[in-house]
Amino acid sequence: MAVAAGLTLRTSEVHGVLTRLPYIPETELTAIEVSERAYVAAEMFAFLTFWLSRLPCPVLNRPTAGSLNGPAWHRAQWAAVATRVGMSVLSERRQLRLRTAAPPELIQPSTVVTIVGDRAIGDAHPSLIDKSQRLAASADIGFCDVFFDGSDANAKFVNVSLYPDLERASVSDALAQFFFADRRG
Repeated sequence: MAVAAGLTLRTSEVHGVLTRLPYIPETELTAIEVSERAYVAAEMFAFLTFWLSRLPCPVLNRPTAGSLNGPAWHRAQWAAVATRVGMSVLSERRQLRLRTAAPPELIQPSTVVTIVGDRAIGDAHPSLIDKSQRLAASADIGFCDVFFDGSDANAKFVNVSLYPDLERASVSDALAQFFFADRRG
C-alpha cells in the first residue's frame, strides 16, 4: 500500500513514479520528535529505497545506495561515464576559467538535452542526442538534463542534472506521454 495526496493505493494501482527527492529531509518530519528525526529519516530512506527498487511499474531514476532518485554522482563521475560513451568533456580548468570570467549567473551551458525514458528533447546535433541517451542508459536513469557547451557535433559535455524543469512544456508533455500513453486507448 502507498499513500499519495491523501489517497491510499495498492501497489498494483501505482502506474509510474518520478522520484525528485534524493533523500528524506529531517526538517520535513515535523510530526516526529526532533531527537528522533534523523533515525526516522534514515529508516524512511531505507524503506523507500527497497520499495521503489521493486515496484513493477515504470520508475524514472530508480534509487541507488546513496540517493532515492538515481546516482548521487559528482561531475567527475558523470564526466567519466560521458567519456565512456564517446563524449568530449569540457575540462575542469576550462570550466573554472569560464566561471571566473563572468558572474556565475551568466554562465550557462548553451545546450541542454533532456532525457525522458527513451525520448530525448533538445535542439542539438543528432550525435549529442544519441550520446546523451547512451549516457542515461549507462547510468541507469531515465530522467535527466545533459548539458553541453554548444549544439554542434563537436560540443563538449559539461554536466548532468537529475532535476529537469517540470514546467517546461516539452518536459511535462514527454512525462505525460511516458507514463500515460499506453493507457489512453
